[in-house]
Amino acid sequence: MTKKEKSNLRLKKICTRLAMRVSYKHLTDFQKKFIKLSKAVEPLERALYGHYGFYKTCKRTTTGAVDWDVMSIDQLTYFDGIYKSHIKAVKRLNNFIDKHNLTEQQQLEIFRMFNQTNCNSVCF
Repeated sequence: MTKKEKSNLRLKKICTRLAMRVSYKHLTDFQKKFIKLSKAVEPLERALYGHYGFYKTCKRTTTGAVDWDVMSIDQLTYFDGIYKSHIKAVKRLNNFIDKHNLTEQQQLEIFRMFNQTNCNSVCF
């Protein structure tokens, strides 16, 4: 590998590391809390409903319902933990939205501001 290739590889690693960092610049504490609460719900929803989520990979009966009798204790405890933490995260987010009377438009505006500060593209 030449020096230029090594340098390009190093720069690529630095750029990907910087692109993965999340910045909360230009957001108030209220907006920051809303973003963090909504981001906490996303991985839990992916674990339950995503492409390789629990509901997609679990065994089904002939009617299409989840076959709870076939599942092992490990699978049931995994589901129980994910489901309970998902419910808690959604309740926290909904309570925050209700407490501050956020409309859909205001939520979209907060997400737009957050995405603009974390996008390195020139299109914004």
